[in-house]
Amino acid sequence: AKRRVEAAGLKDLVECVCCDFCDPGAVASQLPAAGSCDVVTFSYSLSMIPDKSAALKSAVKLLKPKGEGVLGLADFFFGGGKRASHGLGDADGITNVLTRIYCELTRLWFKQDGVILLKRSMLKAVEEDLDFDSVPSEHFRKSVPLLPILRPWHGVIMAPTK
Repeated sequence: AKRRVEAAGLKDLVECVCCDFCDPGAVASQLPAAGSCDVVTFSYSLSMIPDKSAALKSAVKLLKPKGEGVLGLADFFFGGGKRASHGLGDADGITNVLTRIYCELTRLWFKQDGVILLKRSMLKAVEEDLDFDSVPSEHFRKSVPLLPILRPWHGVIMAPTK
């Protein structure tokens, strides 16, 4: 990541930090001060973090308050969500039994590699701090490398602080 930032000429604007977001001590000692970050992103990483709530709460603490900070999330999701299903289906946007079976099989496939597909409900831990409604989220199905027949749901969410 650091090499890509440098190659893009963004070294003065972007700081890459590797830290265990679930460890409050590491967060306090390795990351910027609380309330000082413009953007915190999870790019296909939150699905691999065991304690998603702790990681999200740590990220939100870093963000500037009152709409000046933004959480960015791009990852694999279980189902396409309400927007992808045009407001139909259950909380995950699943509208029929075949889609439910496909999503469960996809979930099991990813789980064997330690990847837990995200559900919108996982964001409840920080919904009081972030405005998930101000920027529309996107969910779409796309293939993954080395397994073109599997087309899991991908999601992109941008949420400013409240």
